[in-house]
Amino acid sequence: MNAPNTAPDDLENKQFTPLGDTAADSETAQPEAPPPLTAAQIIAGALSAGREVFCMVTKLQSPRVHLDDATTQQLGALWGPVCEKHHIDLAKYLGDYALEIAAVIGSLGIAANLRAAVVAEIIAKRGDNPKASPPPATDPNTIDA
Repeated sequence: MNAPNTAPDDLENKQFTPLGDTAADSETAQPEAPPPLTAAQIIAGALSAGREVFCMVTKLQSPRVHLDDATTQQLGALWGPVCEKHHIDLAKYLGDYALEIAAVIGSLGIAANLRAAVVAEIIAKRGDNPKASPPPATDPNTIDA
């Protein structure tokens, strides 16, 4: 048998919060946008990205040794204030793509490290069994020659 519902209706006791209440909207609120990149960060990132592209194209490693991340950060810290002094807003020139550019710059460094690890592993395996895979043919008109 069904007992009569003696408990008060839940809707009668529920307290509703007005729209825009931060406590009520915290579950559906959009995350805050990160702060804009500084000129120093943009310069350091651009130098790091340029270094990685240069090393990938030329297959040279000396730029990674002499223009490491600490050095690009130092250059950014030196030149960032110069841009600010002369009211050069590098973030403005990047437009709405600053976050995307930062993601690409960060990804280039990771990709370059991954590539170097893969190349080192391939060379190590060839060293164990040099006949396992022949060296790739080289074109005399390329940088690899």
